[in-house]
Amino acid sequence: MFLVDIATDYLGRTQVENWDYADYGTLSSTNVRLGVSEGLELDMAFTHITLDEGDLDYYNSVDLGARFQVLEGYSNVTKISLITFLRWYTVKDLFEAERPKLYLGFATLTLLGDKVNLTTNLAAHWLSLIETYSLYYNLNFTYAASPVFNMFFENYGNWNNNPYGANFSSHFNAGMIWNPIRGLAIDLRGGYGFSSGIREFFVGPGITLSNVDRPR
Repeated sequence: MFLVDIATDYLGRTQVENWDYADYGTLSSTNVRLGVSEGLELDMAFTHITLDEGDLDYYNSVDLGARFQVLEGYSNVTKISLITFLRWYTVKDLFEAERPKLYLGFATLTLLGDKVNLTTNLAAHWLSLIETYSLYYNLNFTYAASPVFNMFFENYGNWNNNPYGANFSSHFNAGMIWNPIRGLAIDLRGGYGFSSGIREFFVGPGITLSNVDRPR
């Protein structure tokens, strides 16, 4: 949840996002975003995992970080934001993570027309204890079909040098976002991905609550 979006434009904006993905289990992520000034926000996220096999049910990680808008109105790129945060894994033995991971990345928002936006991410994280690092990317196209209804398509993935896990993954997903009333967004998405030769389908709903209208 820390990736994808650029920094909020709104001073005093408070936003709570929750996403659930279902595949071999359920991954639920809740993100709280607070706009402390125009172009700067503080973020906190919690991730919970439940697996169908093995009866695993636990909070996976806690994130603390910030987004800062570093550029606006240059050429066709409307905004560029710096994203940084630390992630603490709550099940340390399972993830071999005694220390927090540092994430650092950039997000851009490009206007491709009156109704089409392209949001991109490029990010990396490091875990010094086992000397691993990962690179992340995301491409998200959003089409404003109406003032209250958006559609999107995205591709995202990562590569890492971890000798104990999957080294590359890529996912394609599409969905719709509905804004029935001010400050409320409901979305539904589904997609397909592969990770080091393992292919999988996934679906998931999401809800966003905000004290300021969602940007269109």
